[in-house]
Parts: sequence; C-alpha cells; structure tokens
Amino acid sequence: MQNQTNLNNLERVEVMALFGYQMTPCQPLTFKRRGYEESEVTELLRTHIRFVGNTAIHVFDVLV
Repeated sequence: MQNQTNLNNLERVEVMALFGYQMTPCQPLTFKRRGYEESEVTELLRTHIRFVGNTAIHVFDVLV
C-alpha cells in the first residue's frame, strides 16, 4: 500500500511546469517541497486557473 499525503492548503511548493502544451495550457512536470527532494508528477488529475488582478494562479491536483 502506498503512503498518501494530502497537501491541500498545507504548504506552497516550487513547480516546474510546461506552458502551452496542446489541450492543457499549463502542465506540471515536477515539484519540490521545502526540505525534500524533487518529485516527478505521474498523473494530472485536475487543473484550475484563478485570476487575481493581472496574475494567473494555477492550482493542480496531481499524483506523484
């Protein structure tokens, strides 16, 4: 059984993303939690884009 951790609303992470990829305007490739190794995203479950002023905030629900 795999260990699963839900990081929703717990912390911000650094994300390496690919922009302008066919049907998905922004696709996460890897992310890094503070104090941990870089992890590769294996599956993108859901994407949500929220606009705050002139800034677009991309929210991802992923499996690692």
